[in-house]
Amino acid sequence: MKMFIEATEKAAGTGIRAALRNYLEHIYADYCESSDGETFRNRFAEGLEFKMGKKYVKVIHSGSAHSFIVNVHDDPKFKFGDILKPANWASPAKNFARGNIFEGNFGGIRWMGA
Repeated sequence: MKMFIEATEKAAGTGIRAALRNYLEHIYADYCESSDGETFRNRFAEGLEFKMGKKYVKVIHSGSAHSFIVNVHDDPKFKFGDILKPANWASPAKNFARGNIFEGNFGGIRWMGA
C-alpha cells in the first residue's frame, strides 16, 4: 500500500492527496476486518490503484473498477470528491453519490466496492 500511496501522491494534485490516502486506507481497513492473513492483506493492498482522469479518478482493485471519484469542480450534479459506484469498467453510475472523500463520509463503501 505504501508504494501505491507514493505513486498516487505524484500523480494527484495537492488538494486531493490526503483525501485519496484516507479513502484508500478506509478500503484497506475494511478488508482487514474480514481477513486474518497478512499475505492476503498485502496482496489486497498491492492490487489497489488509482487512475487519474479528466473528470474522474478511477479506483481499481485487481483489474476491476471499485469506484469513481469526481475530479472536477464544475459537474452539474455532483460535488468535487463525491464517490460514485461503477456502472461498468469505464464509467460511473450517475444516480447518486455514495459519499465524499473530503468530508470523510464513506457511507456504505466496503472493500468490495461502492
